[in-house]
Amino acid sequence: MDALLLLAEARQLGVRLWADRGRLRFQAASGVMTPGLQARLTEHKQALLDCLAPPRPALCRRDEDALLPLSHAQQRLWFLWRLEGPGAAYNMPMSLRLQGALSVPSVLRSLRAVVRRHEALRTQFIETADGPLQVVADVELQVPVLDLSGLPHEQRQAQLRALVKDNAQTPFDLQQAPLMRACVVREGPHHHVLLLCLHHIVSDGWSMGVLMREFGALYGAFVDDANAPPLAALPVQYPDFAQWQRSWLQGEVLESQTSYWVEQLTGLPTLLELPTDRPRPPHKGYRGGVVRCALPTTLVAAMDTLAQRHGATLFMGLLATFQILLSRLSGQTDLAVGTPTAHRTHPDLEGLIGFFANTLVIRGELDLAAGFDTHLAQVRQRTLGAYEHQDLPFEHLVDRINPERNLGYTPLFQASFSLNNATGTLPAWPGMHLEPLDSLADQAHAKFDLSLGLQPDGEGGLAATWTYDEALFEASTVQRWADAYATLLQSVLHTPQAPVGALAWMSAAQRQQLLGFSAPVASALPVDLVHAGFEAQAAQRPHAIAVSFEDQQLS
Repeated sequence: MDALLLLAEARQLGVRLWADRGRLRFQAASGVMTPGLQARLTEHKQALLDCLAPPRPALCRRDEDALLPLSHAQQRLWFLWRLEGPGAAYNMPMSLRLQGALSVPSVLRSLRAVVRRHEALRTQFIETADGPLQVVADVELQVPVLDLSGLPHEQRQAQLRALVKDNAQTPFDLQQAPLMRACVVREGPHHHVLLLCLHHIVSDGWSMGVLMREFGALYGAFVDDANAPPLAALPVQYPDFAQWQRSWLQGEVLESQTSYWVEQLTGLPTLLELPTDRPRPPHKGYRGGVVRCALPTTLVAAMDTLAQRHGATLFMGLLATFQILLSRLSGQTDLAVGTPTAHRTHPDLEGLIGFFANTLVIRGELDLAAGFDTHLAQVRQRTLGAYEHQDLPFEHLVDRINPERNLGYTPLFQASFSLNNATGTLPAWPGMHLEPLDSLADQAHAKFDLSLGLQPDGEGGLAATWTYDEALFEASTVQRWADAYATLLQSVLHTPQAPVGALAWMSAAQRQQLLGFSAPVASALPVDLVHAGFEAQAAQRPHAIAVSFEDQQLS
């Protein structure tokens, strides 16, 4: 399990590891490599090789005439698209402000080169009598160029916000390739905005990093009039992976993976009952809100040190604290949190654009009388076990566990947690400064009741994004929970041996407000029991208003 822990830590830091003819290779392709991590990787290289080279068939190019099945993850999104109709819940938008002397022709040429290079970006999906298939189409990406430079400033900004929102929320037709769109907006001679959007069925978070790195490399080459693009040929394409996954993940292999998860999740409560501000609607929507805050450098560094002292990673320490928060909010001691994994278990998949990501379910069974170290040990064990059995597609897990289905919430878990430690996803363009503008979309998509996403802020701290279902929660409620999470982290660091059920999770000001310590008591209560006080008031003033809601009142 020590090797799995190292493997998990490396992947969370964006460090690529692979086995090459019996040798361990590692490279900080998109993340950071610390000297301590490099030394431990070298020390445990044989154990890591055993983890990286499990017995599985070779991944190779498909026959050209072969029908192309969907991967398991793609099939789930295809089913949801057919069930729910077109929507933007699985759009992956990106908006970048480009400042400098931009070569628009090089931008267009680079984008089209990336689309030609990756078959996933030219894939469309068709329905047949035997089920859906993917087809790689011969299409070229159309990139409109819009000029807003002649508009007054306020009108230009309003138009830009509308374009960013449109880019993020316009649905795709999965039967029409490419499932990617792009647009260049000119604000002035040295100010442009690039709008990109991909559907999740052909991309994932790791893929967006691949796209931007290749885009940046191609742009630099085209601006410099390079004869050949500086990118090595891809050994396989995404449809090759889908076919490989279908042929390998069956029979004993599938049953072995499934057995682990069934054992882990049998008996899991159906619903995480967070206290909602509104009744849960019968059908889940995707309209979400966002609360953003920051975890400071000192707190993050201290949690990282505490986790390492117990043989865990920063991810595990933060996840363990998130589970404690959910337990305190819901009153449940048995709960589950979903977390995404890149699931690129073969080195040939590292540089591909496509939907490889899988979802792992980490169950938390909390003993409120035990200390944080005990709970962290459980989270460590279950996280490593999940990584070891990450090949089972989430949709297969749901089918096998077969939880009680309800259209009002997602199966198995309703809260998710992620830590994206990879950095450097924005390319370095010659003479250009790039700045993300996704916040202008002013609308989030909430796939779950509550999601916490953390990523480095560039200064050693973490930027926290809390995404919530607006049908259930108010922003002020989620803000209180974000504050409570930060307070819990501080409590864990100050008193790690304290029972997790006794850890402070409200600030002094919140406690004072809740308990009314800031205001003197007007008079002593006439009765000792609360229900007796209600009965006395009802008897004395039977016609007084007791409850008001919108335009309704009850005496």
